[in-house]
Amino acid sequence: MFSKILNKLNPILKKSMTYDNGIEMARHKEITNKTGMKIYFAHPYSSWQRGTNENTNGLTRR
Repeated sequence: MFSKILNKLNPILKKSMTYDNGIEMARHKEITNKTGMKIYFAHPYSSWQRGTNENTNGLTRR
């Protein structure tokens, strides 16, 4: 299902994704195969590797 939603996005917006090392991305290879997106995993305690996520969190807190 997640792959179908991602495939509806403009190709310019779906070049890659960066995730934490949680179990929610256990099937990351399947998503890559279905969407062509490269998926990267952030190192623990390296919030700068997840820029958009951390920026959005900061804006929400304000």
